[in-house]
Amino acid sequence: MACNTKDMIGIPVETRSGERIGKVASFDLDDATGRLISIRVKSRGLVSGLMANELIVSWDAVIELTSSKVVIADGAVKIGATSVGQPVWTSIGKA
Repeated sequence: MACNTKDMIGIPVETRSGERIGKVASFDLDDATGRLISIRVKSRGLVSGLMANELIVSWDAVIELTSSKVVIADGAVKIGATSVGQPVWTSIGKA
């Protein structure tokens, strides 16, 4: 089933264990390949120590994507991430 990215903006993002991270803000594409490389997530501020309003989550960390939610791997969001433009964090929390 195809999804329009416009329809995905604002849907909830949570970890596999159910921690609510925020909502989809936008998507990043690799301009050379056209492939989706990351999701930008508007933070809910529930991650301890988080100062950023937007997080970048690697596409490799996405476990499930439906029209109602995105589920990412536990540890995909580095605790204490400070801003957009920081390294894209993978499912094991490394750049």
